[in-house]
Amino acid sequence: MSFDIRLLQPDDMPEHRALMEMAFGQGRVVMAPPVTPESADPAKDAAPRWGLYEGGRLLSAVTLCPFEVHWGAETVLSMGGIAGVATMPEARGAGYVDALLRHALETMRDAGQTISALYPFSWSFYQKFGWDAVGERRKVRLPLGEIRKADAPGRVERVNDNAHAALSDGYSTFARRYRGAMTTDSHRWERKLASSDDRIAYVYRLAATGEYLLWRYDPDGKTGRVREWAVWTAEGHRAMLELLRGLATQCEVAEIEVPADSPLGQFVMHWDVETKVQPVFAARIVDVAGAVGRLPAPVAVTGNARVAVLDSHAPWNVGVWEVSADGTRVHAEKVAAGGGEPDMTLTINALSQAFWGTPSLGELRGAGRVDVRDEAAYDFLSALLPGTAVYTLDFF
Repeated sequence: MSFDIRLLQPDDMPEHRALMEMAFGQGRVVMAPPVTPESADPAKDAAPRWGLYEGGRLLSAVTLCPFEVHWGAETVLSMGGIAGVATMPEARGAGYVDALLRHALETMRDAGQTISALYPFSWSFYQKFGWDAVGERRKVRLPLGEIRKADAPGRVERVNDNAHAALSDGYSTFARRYRGAMTTDSHRWERKLASSDDRIAYVYRLAATGEYLLWRYDPDGKTGRVREWAVWTAEGHRAMLELLRGLATQCEVAEIEVPADSPLGQFVMHWDVETKVQPVFAARIVDVAGAVGRLPAPVAVTGNARVAVLDSHAPWNVGVWEVSADGTRVHAEKVAAGGGEPDMTLTINALSQAFWGTPSLGELRGAGRVDVRDEAAYDFLSALLPGTAVYTLDFF
């Protein structure tokens, strides 16, 4: 198999657009719209696209989106978002995506992006390459007529101008509660605040706390969609639900996506409330040493564990790692060959999931995905990688 992988240039965009139209548009012809300051999406525009060429033809492509994401209240990690993975039908099955993803992992590692995430068309397809399901989100269909009237709800205001600036602090407060939520600089504000399907995106904010929601009516006339629900206090839930209650005269149902730890069900419940539980996205560790070294160091957690990692697509991760913590920092160093038996063995899939926090290391062990030889070392790693909520408000 003789092919070249290279960074796409402006002259390559027509051929790349044809590939995207085939793969994601079912052949629908899409003319690229002019880019204006109002429509520009800096995160998307900065994303490099890599193409695999054979015989001078673009046969496969991948887009790498650079993001910064919160890892709890204090830590921020660089993440590579995988998007636009596509191959021409006549070239599928030849291993081109395999080659592109290996190249993408090397590129992300070299750029200091220690973790990666993607939205898979098939979970089993990307599990082969080390990406696996992390986090839980809940998609709720809420009958607006069943929302009970709130007692003394806070006053919600509509934001008409400079919405990005008005919402930024509230967004950051919400995002720091989770692993995987983008920083305000990486968050795709332009996409969320833009009108679409000839419907206006309305912005409502509780000034007292900074909590907010983004609302848009769907074309069917019966459903409204909450594009973002950045709500975390009891006061915020009462105020925002009172706002939605007032919209019951115009539509019947609101569709809301919330993180797994959302208390929404404490404020509204009915037999007609429908909740679908889904993973947040698929994610993996790109660089074991870099990712582990960026973990917050719990003061009470000290010790070490020798962890054998299996990774068929990132050879720099393969081997036995001495993971240690001394209360001030976390460190991972590869053990030289012949340096002793590991305390436990994990695939990169399982280690990535435990690193993100959902599912937890204990849940993974219960599913038979962690081979443990030393219980003390397992207890140490469990304390270092506690179960943690994963969430994001972004799609890429």
